[in-house]
Amino acid sequence: MDRPLAALFDAGDCSSIQRVQMQPVALSEFYAQLMRLLPDDRARPFVCDGSPLECRSFIVGLNAATRLDCSFRKYWSDESGFKLALFRQDYDRTRRRRGNRPVIEAISAQIAPCLETNLYAHPTKKAKDLTRADREVSIIEFLFLAIRPRLVFCHSKEPIRFFEKATGCSGFDQDEVKRTRWHGHEFLIFGRPGPLYTLGPRRASELGAMLADRLRTEPWSQ
Repeated sequence: MDRPLAALFDAGDCSSIQRVQMQPVALSEFYAQLMRLLPDDRARPFVCDGSPLECRSFIVGLNAATRLDCSFRKYWSDESGFKLALFRQDYDRTRRRRGNRPVIEAISAQIAPCLETNLYAHPTKKAKDLTRADREVSIIEFLFLAIRPRLVFCHSKEPIRFFEKATGCSGFDQDEVKRTRWHGHEFLIFGRPGPLYTLGPRRASELGAMLADRLRTEPWSQ
């Protein structure tokens, strides 16, 4: 394909979405499409361990607070996917793992394989620094359509509002896992509106275990 997956259809054309999803996607093709959407090569579209195409779960925040000191390409392999160990090594050189990061990692470990991503790919130190142009959702849509996760955990108000509008589902940010659809794909969704770091790693791990259990026991028709 010579256009991004998200450009091949609109939200109302579910038949087109189904056709795209049935096509096998190589990691090299996935990466090439992603790079066409990335605002710059030092943005951080996602973090995962190995192939993003094998991720069953998404963790979706607002946007990354830390801009990469090098190109995203450094952490990518067309053979194996994202080089998590190398990323963590560089991240630890840049800043301490505090705030949301330990909490995200605790949840991610329970619902693995997991894609840690954001509503907006443009990194800023503070959410208020996001411009209107930065609030572009083509990457999260592309990732969702290419990977088709079984679970989306979104944190902070804006990602929750986005998924409420996209799916027509509400109430999933009130300690209730719900089942919904977006672009014709069925998945579980759960949200937490408050600051994620207040959970702490222990409670985050417990939350992740609850979500993993729901994933295991949920009946799927496809």
